[in-house]
Amino acid sequence: MLKKLRFIAEVTFIHLVTYILCSLVFSVLIGYEKLYAMDVANTFMSPFGGGRTLIMPLVQILRGILFGVVLLWLKPLWENGRFGWVKIWGILLLLGLVNPFLPAPASIQGLTLTQLPFSFQMALLPEVLVQSLMLSYFSCAKKKTIKVSEKEALAIMPAVLGLVLYSLSGILTAAIIKADIFSSSGDIGSFALMGLTALVVYIISKVYMHTQYKYKMVVCAAIYYALYAVAPVLYNFFTKSVFSSWIPLLLNLVIVGAVLGLNYYIERRYHDDAPADAEPEE
Repeated sequence: MLKKLRFIAEVTFIHLVTYILCSLVFSVLIGYEKLYAMDVANTFMSPFGGGRTLIMPLVQILRGILFGVVLLWLKPLWENGRFGWVKIWGILLLLGLVNPFLPAPASIQGLTLTQLPFSFQMALLPEVLVQSLMLSYFSCAKKKTIKVSEKEALAIMPAVLGLVLYSLSGILTAAIIKADIFSSSGDIGSFALMGLTALVVYIISKVYMHTQYKYKMVVCAAIYYALYAVAPVLYNFFTKSVFSSWIPLLLNLVIVGAVLGLNYYIERRYHDDAPADAEPEE
């Protein structure tokens, strides 16, 4: 059971990273802000980089979990054979892009039944093709030369937990200051900041488990506070966002404590992996 949960967590993290990366890259290359403002399309899509960015982590984590569950069901297709991930990519494209049940953009029904501009639908394809390929490969490709320990894989969990709590904190802050997360405009920078924070927390979590420095909890707490509280507050005030508030400086202490607590739990749970004679560094 733990092995299955670990796999789902890995897929969820892979989806988050590839989704954020592809969104950032293709938003610059294609110009999503102007694309989403096109006639008809602007009534179909929310403004790119808008207030709904706050709920993005929750939505994408849910999608990542669902991808993980489905890939577990399809495990016989990809676990045996060198190119099993290609089959998974094909299934994702056929059922998720070309032939979904609803008339989604760039699908058969989307092209024939909706009034969305053809150029708009085609402009969305590169990101979908690349992200689905990356998700399929990194989740399902056989890596015979790379062995990821259970402890290293669980370093993903603090980053995922941080994203969930970060999203909830943003929603709560918006409610307190009465900011409309569904109609207000924003920018891609806040989206990038969340992705960068998740990546840094993942790296720190791995380092945390492999170092014996006795003050590491204090150092990590300071870094986490800077990432989850100070950085977003400064960014919102600098960009004059409607979400500008000092509230996260206090509220996001909960995120710091939760992520740090999970780091500590994972380290203690698997401390037997470390050498018995390891001495704390001064």
